Amino acid sequence: MVMNKNYYTSGNTAFAPQVGTQINEYEKIKKQREEKNRLKRKKQSINKVKALRNIALVFILGFSIVYRYSAIYSMQKNLNTLKNNAITLQKENENLRVDTVRSASIEKVEINAVNKLKMEKADKATVVYADLTRNNFAKPSEKEASVASRSIFDKIKAFLF
Repeated sequence: MVMNKNYYTSGNTAFAPQVGTQINEYEKIKKQREEKNRLKRKKQSINKVKALRNIALVFILGFSIVYRYSAIYSMQKNLNTLKNNAITLQKENENLRVDTVRSASIEKVEINAVNKLKMEKADKATVVYADLTRNNFAKPSEKEASVASRSIFDKIKAFLF
């Protein structure tokens, strides 16, 4: 017996429960929730993948920037070192030029020759003149030229036979 607002109903006038439709509606709601949760998880996983991708891109970009800056720094350091070396070499070159000019004077050369090297001034009697205009070197004879031009095989052959 069903009581509804103090009215009693009995017999076949009672409503027949619709059990099948309530179960179907419950299952529809349950499937909708599951579908909604599945879509939500899929969206969350896509968002996680996007976040990881962005983090990886930022890391790669940062690493490449730091690498490039370090390469630029090392090139600049090498450039500064080379410039300093060039300046040092220019100073040494200038010092050598000054020393050359100082020691190039005839008086200095003569003083160094007499004092340090114990040289003496030549007299007219001890001077020897050499004529370098003519060819002072003798040409090699044909026999010497033929010996030089022989091959090793010819030398061995001549030695054995």
